[in-house]
Amino acid sequence: MYRTLYLFTENPEQRIAIQQVINSYRPTDSGVNLPLLYAEIPPTMGKAAKLSSQIYGAVINALNGPNPFLILPRSSTGSKTPLRLANSVGLIDEGYRGELLVCVDNHSNYEFVLPQGGLFFQLCAQDYIPFAKVVLVDSLNDLPSARDTRGAGGFGSTTS
Repeated sequence: MYRTLYLFTENPEQRIAIQQVINSYRPTDSGVNLPLLYAEIPPTMGKAAKLSSQIYGAVINALNGPNPFLILPRSSTGSKTPLRLANSVGLIDEGYRGELLVCVDNHSNYEFVLPQGGLFFQLCAQDYIPFAKVVLVDSLNDLPSARDTRGAGGFGSTTS
């Protein structure tokens, strides 16, 4: 299935990081690494910490338009850090056009420092088939439009 992942950020450092990710992406990779911003994550004691990426994204399937996609931890995240994805999997609805955020638990007793551009999570298609293309666009308006008006609200924003 021919799908393109479109990404956007205004942050110059993140644009460089995304371009490096695109340059190293292989056609057999099921996930595209998501560079995150510097963060100091204290032990979360059961309360998740939200990590910023300042990255926005959309997936378009050549046959039927916008598709949902997932944020998943990279395999090394579970084995080399005290972080885990707080909600097990991040489901990005096909119409969501807000910032890609990651909610994590730090299940250690010490602060974990996430370096600028740290690659601990990845973006995947729901069926894990690799994206045919990954494109860094120049403006938020260049992200393909959605079929609905879901917009930019995230983490339960559509429920009352």
